Amino acid sequence: MKLLFCLFGGLSLVAMAGCAPQRAAVAKARLVVESTSTEGLSPSSTESAVKAQEQMVSARVISRAHDTRLQAEVAESLGVTPQMVSNVIVEGAGDTRFVEVRAEIEDPELAAKLVNAVAQKLAEAFRNDPEVRVRVVDTAAPPQPTK
Repeated sequence: MKLLFCLFGGLSLVAMAGCAPQRAAVAKARLVVESTSTEGLSPSSTESAVKAQEQMVSARVISRAHDTRLQAEVAESLGVTPQMVSNVIVEGAGDTRFVEVRAEIEDPELAAKLVNAVAQKLAEAFRNDPEVRVRVVDTAAPPQPTK
């Protein structure tokens, strides 16, 4: 019934629907962050000590996401402003081993590109760090065309 009303209800409703503000697209990627320092802990080490070490390592990764050099490199590789990259949100995702990279902007393709570039750059930034291992485990998928 609603569809018929829209079709026959006049142009004003159709025009209003076309002017509605676009909703922000949300793109997400996930990293797994592991402390190589926990590999040498004795079996008697408490679980809380291991979690505390992993939280510290995750905090290092999250902090690195706010590094202006990293943001500038991502911006240059994508042809966007560093300000746009600085709006990407990087935070712990529940389990301390996971870090979520998220962007909410109107362009879904750009959101996915931003998130994936930041996630990849973070993994690269820690590639040679002897204390931290960072891997991208989930990437943001660009939107699929509708048929």
